Amino acid sequence: MIERWFTSVFSVLERRRRLVLVLVALVAGLSLYGIRFIPLDSGVQVMFPPDGDLRRTVQFLQDAHFANKVILSFACTNEAVGRDDFFLAVDRATEGLGAPLVSRVLTDLSGSRTMEDFFFYVRNAPRILQPEDLAWVDSQLTPDAVSGNLKRKYMQLMRPEGTFMAPMIRSDPLGLQMKVGEKVRSVLASFGYAISIDKGHLVSRDGRHVMVILETPVAFTDIAGSTRLLKYLREQMGRLPPGVSADILCGHAHTVSNQEVITSDIQLTAVVEGVAFLVLFLIIFRDVAAVWIFLIPVVAVLVA
Repeated sequence: MIERWFTSVFSVLERRRRLVLVLVALVAGLSLYGIRFIPLDSGVQVMFPPDGDLRRTVQFLQDAHFANKVILSFACTNEAVGRDDFFLAVDRATEGLGAPLVSRVLTDLSGSRTMEDFFFYVRNAPRILQPEDLAWVDSQLTPDAVSGNLKRKYMQLMRPEGTFMAPMIRSDPLGLQMKVGEKVRSVLASFGYAISIDKGHLVSRDGRHVMVILETPVAFTDIAGSTRLLKYLREQMGRLPPGVSADILCGHAHTVSNQEVITSDIQLTAVVEGVAFLVLFLIIFRDVAAVWIFLIPVVAVLVA
């Protein structure tokens, strides 16, 4: 039954090859045009195994308050530019930044969520601490150590500074967050962290660099969003006056850079494989018509 139907259809289409080619070309063209309307997930997480360590690591970074922040490092490259003019150029460059790609601009640490960021580390201490650190934690959970820590915290609460330390002591009565604080301080020290606040700006030790922190709703794993964010920031920073430059430091830049490398590799691989298969078909079949066989999977992918 099926063979008879197939033979009948084939005999009809065989006499109308041009019409069949036109219809196939039309369907392929419409499929190629319709790809632009297909909603695609541009996040890199879709490429990770569902229960792998890599996905958990990226999720940890996404949950961190610092993960979606952007650092603008302004540099005064001309000695003739005074500090006041330098600060004015920084203020003018940042005051125009706003929604939807930038939700907040922080020029100093006042009013920021510094303590909230620190407590994020405390809550995720098991992911940060090393085995030797966990051994120290075990030593602090003995009856004598617990009693000694509680006595010290009680004496701290009785002093004038106890009013300010009460929330921290309440969250960690045994002082176990000390190890987390040491880890954070070691990271800052490795970057040569040394800044001061001058007229509401985070200024480097030499006074020639200013750091501005941006909060953005764009996740650093969002490829399309990261591309728009970096393009927007580069356009804004391109308006800086002569003698002042800005570097953009963020996880979004690494996401876009990796995506460009991966796209370039895929395009190169596709071209090399396509040419190799085409040559292979021509060598085996020794007929230009073999190109149509080569195009069948290409058209099938477009339609699919």
